[in-house]
Amino acid sequence: MKINLKGISAKIAAGYAAIIIIAIVISAITFFTIQRLRIVDREISSQIVPTYIALKEFNSLNDINFKLSSNWIYQPNQKDKDDLHQLIEKQWPQLKARILAAADTENQSGSETKTLDQFELVIAASKQIMSKLHADSLYSNDIVIDECITILDRTIKPKSAELTADINQWISDKNESLEKSTSIKNTSYTVLTYLVIMSILLYAVIGISASKISSNIIVKPITQLKNRILSLSRGEINEVEITKTNDEIGEMIESIQVMIQGLKSNRDFAVEIGKGNYESSFTPLSEQDQMGNALINMRNNLRLNAEESNRRNWATAGLAEIGGILRRTDLSSEALYDSIIQFVVKYLSGNQGALFILNDEDVNHHHLELVACYAYNRKKYLHQKITVGEGLIGQCYLEKEVIYLTDVPQGFVRITSGLGDASPSCVLIVPIKINEEVHGVLEIAFFRKLLTHEIEFVQKISESIASTITSVKVADRTKRMVHELQEKSEVMKSQEEEMRQNMEELSATQEEMARKEKEYIAKIKNLEELIR
Repeated sequence: MKINLKGISAKIAAGYAAIIIIAIVISAITFFTIQRLRIVDREISSQIVPTYIALKEFNSLNDINFKLSSNWIYQPNQKDKDDLHQLIEKQWPQLKARILAAADTENQSGSETKTLDQFELVIAASKQIMSKLHADSLYSNDIVIDECITILDRTIKPKSAELTADINQWISDKNESLEKSTSIKNTSYTVLTYLVIMSILLYAVIGISASKISSNIIVKPITQLKNRILSLSRGEINEVEITKTNDEIGEMIESIQVMIQGLKSNRDFAVEIGKGNYESSFTPLSEQDQMGNALINMRNNLRLNAEESNRRNWATAGLAEIGGILRRTDLSSEALYDSIIQFVVKYLSGNQGALFILNDEDVNHHHLELVACYAYNRKKYLHQKITVGEGLIGQCYLEKEVIYLTDVPQGFVRITSGLGDASPSCVLIVPIKINEEVHGVLEIAFFRKLLTHEIEFVQKISESIASTITSVKVADRTKRMVHELQEKSEVMKSQEEEMRQNMEELSATQEEMARKEKEYIAKIKNLEELIR
């Protein structure tokens, strides 16, 4: 069947039919593209990221379990035993439930389930050690100790190392999933860009069709309007003066000018977004300006994603860097403390920082001792002791809560340099604690206000610092005990040698006395014989 397009009404009808079809197609593609973006965002926020965080905790829990199981044998103390009980009975079941919940959502393969089962075997081996050495008296039983060491070396240690590799591979898979989802989002945004271009072409078709049904009395404005629309179809949106009329064509011209202004604004706004300038201002043509509102929503989403990504990457990099410092075994305790405070001050762009460690060697007088101070890229050699409960440092230790001062009193903290001194804008005091047990306090001064994620970052690393400080203090005590034992051993050896010499002298004296006694007896007998 042939369609007669000679009449104006037929051409208009055909044009409207084409516009409707194109609009339906564009709307459908836009709808499915947006739905796709929503699904990807939901997958990232509710599946990939929670799984990634849980796996990081899983990796840390694996290391802590090995360390606590080893301490149960070699360095038994009640705190580590309580921590191991807490890990097996509470931390691991909760973390396993989170991982399984994510696995159910993501339909994970059997390899991840195998990894969880492998850690259950490690947990079972740790329980064997706990059962065999459940009492202090059993530590004197060499057979039991050897059995526990065998379990540690042949089961827990190799399986923990294998677990670390499996967990890292799992984390790598999550990173690949995140990169894949991000690629899908970028593709969707590209599709949306093409939809904008198609919409512009649709407007051009409408303008060209309208120019063909106009009469000769409006040829000039229609011709100008046609040329302008043709330039728009080529992507040229520069302003050109067009003669306006007091009719429907004039209204169309005015609408075109408004549209040009809107397209220019959209173009400039899109260019700024492409440059990463998410703070550029933009005003839609109206509340119904779908393209303008869509651009604003896109800008806001990109800005939020960029900010969140930057914060996450910043925190992840910082945790990795402080973890590397805390894992160093070639540093003395003093060098380690200096490295910690230098990293925290520099990474947070602070101006001054101090690290206080709890000194509990004297059970009757616990106090916080300044072990490291750093300011303006220089180590400060200061000595300070703070009684528990004294000042904000002591208060922070007692309350176990972060103290963030934004209205710092004059003279509270003086930041000094070669150019003079000044009071900071804010001071952050964070307890260094793990499992609600405080091992020290970290104080940092700034000339600026802190962001929420920066404070949360310091709280996170304080747990790792607390764990390391505990290990360092245990190691230092062990070294002191070994040194004292060596000194006592040397003293005992010296006393033993002196006693041996004394015994030899005493024996020689006794022999001399016996010899003289025999001589005296012989002389007495000789005298008795002479007298007779």
